[in-house]
Amino acid sequence: MSEVLWQWPSPTRVGRVVPKTKFYEKAKISTRVREAFVSEVERITWSHKLSPQTIRLAGTSIVPEIQVFAVDAKPGREISGAVLDVIDAAVQTPIIFEEYGSDGVRTRASGKVPGVKGPKLGSRFSGEWLPADTARRGLPQALDLLGLYSQLLSPLLPLESRPGEALSETLGRIDHAQALARQIKVLESRMAKEKQLNRKMEIRRELRERMTEYDTVTHVAGH
Repeated sequence: MSEVLWQWPSPTRVGRVVPKTKFYEKAKISTRVREAFVSEVERITWSHKLSPQTIRLAGTSIVPEIQVFAVDAKPGREISGAVLDVIDAAVQTPIIFEEYGSDGVRTRASGKVPGVKGPKLGSRFSGEWLPADTARRGLPQALDLLGLYSQLLSPLLPLESRPGEALSETLGRIDHAQALARQIKVLESRMAKEKQLNRKMEIRRELRERMTEYDTVTHVAGH
């Protein structure tokens, strides 16, 4: 994973503070998540808007715009994924989050696509903490906003995209790999506790199958 902070072009700047109550007062969320907003979040700023008007890249049905939100954590706290999920669900278009905390700044995002009943959120990805004064990198070249979004997500993803693979396919493969990793962990635990030899052999066989499938799902040509 190559950590990076992006230099957002000045025409894309919004710089508007959004009251955090706007996200959780009308949402059907648990008391725990509501309390997390209060205890974790100092400020939410709609930092930048990447759209055909501000960055001169065509939008697509999947990514008509990209929003950048700066989220300041309260001293000594980090922003939980559940809080970001609520913000993400309230905004139809993809969001790149920059979380500012005691350890610096890190980039966070989830694979997000439109849905009939609102945005569909995939796995959430987080970069490493970087010093707040880390030099920022110019945006990558892209043909449209979907291509740009794919490249903005790329440094955060635990798996590289395969040649010619669409973003949705990469995200689906990551979800599959994570599910297999959980299954492997469960099977390893079961095998360690199993006393009967024949049952232990059955679990070992199933474990080998899952591990082979995991290797297939995570393999990228040339690696």
